[in-house]
Amino acid sequence: ADRLISSLYGPTRACSEDPGTVVYEQRLETMDAQALQNEATGFARSMHDTGLVSPYHASFIRFILLDQDTLLSEALGLSSTGRDCLMCYRELVHTLIKEGIYPETAQGIYGLALLLERGILYQPPVAPGLWRQARLSLCPHARERLELAYGYQPQPNAWLIQGVL
Repeated sequence: ADRLISSLYGPTRACSEDPGTVVYEQRLETMDAQALQNEATGFARSMHDTGLVSPYHASFIRFILLDQDTLLSEALGLSSTGRDCLMCYRELVHTLIKEGIYPETAQGIYGLALLLERGILYQPPVAPGLWRQARLSLCPHARERLELAYGYQPQPNAWLIQGVL
């Protein structure tokens, strides 16, 4: 039980005392390359060991996507197969992260990692379907239902993308 709890609320050294995502994001800004590498490795190990994803992992991935997306494959715990798939579908993966990965929808990271690791994006209908999902305009009724179920943050589309992943 302790391992499961720590994988959600303190999987790495920088978030071990569960400081909250705002404080954690401030810490990320002051980290050097080695500390960021350690965070990426720690998140990936925790996620693949338990199948659970910390909200801090989502904050980390959104942070590195801006400047250091070379750490993305490490943060997802990808092998050479997963890295190849990531490189082939980089723009799609970045779009899925920007549109659908937030601390509230962090579990989608595990789905994304497995999607890449298994090479599922190489199947002909999958990538176009995910592009359509990422660009989907919700009708007002669907938006209202999602907001009623999950709240207003993040946007309703993020919950759909997480579910697809």
